[in-house]
Amino acid sequence: MKNLLLIPVLVMALASVKASDLPTLSIAKDKSFVLNANDWKMDELTVSFLSSDGEEIYSEIFQPSDKKIRKYNLRELPAGTYTVVVANYSKSISYDLVYAGDLVTEVSEGEIYYTPQVFSDDQKIDINLLSLNKKVKIYLSDASGHGLHSEVIKHAPVVTRRINISGLNKGMYSLSINVDDKWYNHTIIK
Repeated sequence: MKNLLLIPVLVMALASVKASDLPTLSIAKDKSFVLNANDWKMDELTVSFLSSDGEEIYSEIFQPSDKKIRKYNLRELPAGTYTVVVANYSKSISYDLVYAGDLVTEVSEGEIYYTPQVFSDDQKIDINLLSLNKKVKIYLSDASGHGLHSEVIKHAPVVTRRINISGLNKGMYSLSINVDDKWYNHTIIK
């Protein structure tokens, strides 16, 4: 009986550890919000603000030794919808905010995206991604935009791919990876 009770307690403890590892965003009353990323494990952290059309309007980088609690005031921005993105080398979390002159409202809870890890040399391109069963599209093209490799992966929790580029000429190539309508672009130099 003790073992049966221990299992739900362990599951709840693991879930609470995972939730506390994420940055938290708290709306303040004075046209601002507080971002707390102290519990997020990382080497370096980037915080970016994006306008509704995806343009980056502000960005800052935190080093591991920096205090990672910041208050951001939106009073100088025009009313509108903004996205706050907190990212490190392997994942990002984004929050959508609406600023309506004197009120800031969070319209979406943080959504986590795992960044594809891409490694290449003269022979191959290796792609590793925690896709969590999301649809993944991989495109490789040359400098003129001519498609060299195209692939769609569905219903895979993890994507691991190796693309053979040993037969390609030296030059620059573009690797684009689409995960759940979010694009990641990499330049490959052979």
